[in-house]
Amino acid sequence: MKAQRSGHSQQQAVVIGGSIAGLMAARVLREHFRSVIVLDRDAATRNPEPHKSVPQGAHIHVLLSKGRKTLARLFPGIFADMQADGSLNTDGVEDMVWFHSGVWKARYKSGIDYFLQSRPLVDWHVRRRLLADCPNVRIQNQSEVQELKTDSGRIQSVVVRPRSGHPLQELECDLVVDASGRGTRMPRWLAEYGFERPEEEKVVVNIGYTTRIYEQDEELDRDWTAMMIYPSAPQKRLGYIYPIEPGPSGKSRWIVTMAGAHGAHAPMTDEGFMDHARNLAQPHIYNIIQNAKPISGFSAFKFPATRRLRYDRVKNLPENMVAVG
Repeated sequence: MKAQRSGHSQQQAVVIGGSIAGLMAARVLREHFRSVIVLDRDAATRNPEPHKSVPQGAHIHVLLSKGRKTLARLFPGIFADMQADGSLNTDGVEDMVWFHSGVWKARYKSGIDYFLQSRPLVDWHVRRRLLADCPNVRIQNQSEVQELKTDSGRIQSVVVRPRSGHPLQELECDLVVDASGRGTRMPRWLAEYGFERPEEEKVVVNIGYTTRIYEQDEELDRDWTAMMIYPSAPQKRLGYIYPIEPGPSGKSRWIVTMAGAHGAHAPMTDEGFMDHARNLAQPHIYNIIQNAKPISGFSAFKFPATRRLRYDRVKNLPENMVAVG
């Protein structure tokens, strides 16, 4: 099938992947390129909801201070918008109770902003603001890169296969950013086109997350907003309970994640999930959810190892390609 070529631009950047890393890269690139195209495998959504290409999206996420400051700098006012949709601004030390290595960590007023919400809410607001603030950025959904075309040590274009069944599309580019995540095919492409393949480092962790959403009990007496229960060796079970934005009913919600390393994963059953919570190093999360109303099914995510591709050691890369995220 012959690819249709886009209009040539001397200043066009193509970002592979619509993750937060890809969207943030596009926001920075919009100041340096006439046109920026983000290729996202998933369909566009009208409301915040997990993306199929973000398998961790349904689980607990923490937005730390540096990430918050970077988001606020690139998208002024985004956190006011998120708070209007239910994101909770708390103190990252005073309002967090954390049991770790056999003790409760000290709590004090730190002045470190800590925003609590679901991952899809963050994704949705970043995407919305990117499109609203950056007229030279376009997100092309349901699009997957099929191959690269190279010449003289550069990537000249990317060939895109739309999932809608439309013809292949060839996008010429002056810069390619790979933000396609753990499933990236960039190392394989580099080797195929005569470049050096980055070395891969792995740390085997065999971690699994199981998550469920609960309705909050407004009468629960507590002086904290979020809780984490960590184990001491040789225990392997972890638990998290955070407030997230209200659901469609307007009621306050908990997101509860049971995690385990080296195979100690919480089952996706009522009995197995509760048993995991009951056997954490402290009983507090179990005591809360044993009488709470579940308002979702279970979501699970497992990964055998953390991976790092050592692009910093590669001596032969296309001169107009970078990898992020």
